[in-house]
Amino acid sequence: MIKKDYSGHEVAVSHDDVADQFVIAIDGRYVGRAATIKGVKKVIADQLGDPATEKLQPISQAMRAARILKGLSISELAKKSHVAASNISAYERGYRCPGIYMVADLADALGISIDEYIGRSQWT
Repeated sequence: MIKKDYSGHEVAVSHDDVADQFVIAIDGRYVGRAATIKGVKKVIADQLGDPATEKLQPISQAMRAARILKGLSISELAKKSHVAASNISAYERGYRCPGIYMVADLADALGISIDEYIGRSQWT
């Protein structure tokens, strides 16, 4: 069993050898099972929120808004930018942070500046 402090909460993860799954408890309360470490992280993030994801939310929301304002679906933007639709979706949901070249490609495909694309004009 592994116990770790996560944002002020005690998270315990153990492995059930019979079911071949991880069992997750937060503050002594069972919250779920997962087959992989990635799944464990998702269960914890779903229960407590993901600090990294929360920091990306303003940028993610601006990216999604820019695409919608241009009247494009994710798949249409993917075709125009040559970026996988799954990546665009992950960026817009705040699950992944795109690199600067990826942001530039997406902004170019929308015909706007990088600052506009990530909502920077809103922050200044």
